[in-house]
Amino acid sequence: MRFLHSFSLRLFSVGLVVVAALGNQTLISRLLGPEGKGHYTLLSTTVRLLGVVFGEAFARSNPYFVGRDPKKLAPLSTNTLCYGMAVFFFLSGIFLCGARFSLWPDAGGPSLLWLLAFWVAALTVLYRGLHSLFLGLERMGPYNVLPVVFALAYLIGNGIALKGLDKGLAGVMSSWVIAGILTFLLTFRLLRRVSDTKFQRNQHTEAEEQGSGRLRMAEDGGGNPKSEIRNPQSEGFSWSPDRLLFVRSIRFGLKAMLISLLLVLLFRVDVYLVRYFLGAAATGVYSIAIVLAEMLQKIPNVAGTVLFSKIVAQEGEERDRLTARVSRSIFVLTLIAAGGVALVGSWLIPWLFDPRYEGAYVPLLYMLPGVVAMASGSVINTNLWVQGYPPQAVIAPIAAVCTNVVLNLLLIPRFGLIGAGVATSVAYTLWAGLLFAYFSKKTSIAFRELVMIRISDFGFRISD
Repeated sequence: MRFLHSFSLRLFSVGLVVVAALGNQTLISRLLGPEGKGHYTLLSTTVRLLGVVFGEAFARSNPYFVGRDPKKLAPLSTNTLCYGMAVFFFLSGIFLCGARFSLWPDAGGPSLLWLLAFWVAALTVLYRGLHSLFLGLERMGPYNVLPVVFALAYLIGNGIALKGLDKGLAGVMSSWVIAGILTFLLTFRLLRRVSDTKFQRNQHTEAEEQGSGRLRMAEDGGGNPKSEIRNPQSEGFSWSPDRLLFVRSIRFGLKAMLISLLLVLLFRVDVYLVRYFLGAAATGVYSIAIVLAEMLQKIPNVAGTVLFSKIVAQEGEERDRLTARVSRSIFVLTLIAAGGVALVGSWLIPWLFDPRYEGAYVPLLYMLPGVVAMASGSVINTNLWVQGYPPQAVIAPIAAVCTNVVLNLLLIPRFGLIGAGVATSVAYTLWAGLLFAYFSKKTSIAFRELVMIRISDFGFRISD
């Protein structure tokens, strides 16, 4: 299969998600206003952080283990379900303890909004852990469709909650919970069907092998065949978790969780600092710049997803050369897209979201160089993910996050949202530069090969 074919399919589904997400952001921005949008950004950022802390280990380890051994699908699914339910009750308990002592910051409404945010985080853990299994199995159909289902369900729910029922931020968070439940149930059903199909095939194969064995023994005059030894990893769904596999998943995914947490902090720590220094309304304005920057980040995310499914079983130079090809292609694509945003952003932001958000344009301009650098860095990071993340992959985001925090503390009080944009761009570029330096040194692939496009890059193939 052509890499670009898989990439285009994934890009199409992500494009649908982006359209639905833009619809959501437009609806929320216009009807909640900058202050309400700022409160929503605070809640959604917290959901994202909790989702990474509690769920990233499974979201990263599940596709790795099932990609290397599809028979682990059932125990991995069961482990994810049991773990996700435990996270749900744990976060609910955390909310109740915090509410007792009034620990939750103002979110533009009752503290119940934080409970809804915690429930969304738990549903995110469940959904992402199960959804990632399709990637390891290279079942790109459901892997691409499910995010579209969630985005559309959330958009429809927000339309009803905000325009039909006028429920404000509480309606937005409730719609998020409902969309999460529906998508989780659909994901579970599809995985159950895949698991049952594989179980039936395994049983059929085992029956054929046993029949052949009995026939050979009869022909050779042998005795009775040995009793069947069942492989627990070939079983279908059950509610008994595989403890050994659970420990292996946590160990494998722990480092990935740490790195992902650092990257989320790199992307979103400025939200908390802008909220602290400038207030909820300024946070709402700044969140529009973040939204557009993250839209650009979808391009390398798509490439990284397809790349992972192709290189997880590869070794050595072939894997690194493919990574370099994808890196430079994504660099050019993101550079072109960023240029387009810079050209049309000054009228696009007030037209799409609301004139009250036009102050997001200049901070966005300062963020764009870092976004372009991070695009290629994200592809290199996928290569390091497959390798289990060497120490350098941890050092780079730590250095970038520390730089981001220090620069935001220095620049936001003096320059406002522009200072936040500058700090973010510098931190993004530092992270990508450190990854480039390590990858070039380890592979002897020159830096220019990671960013300079070649005509031959648009026709390469990799085997299925």
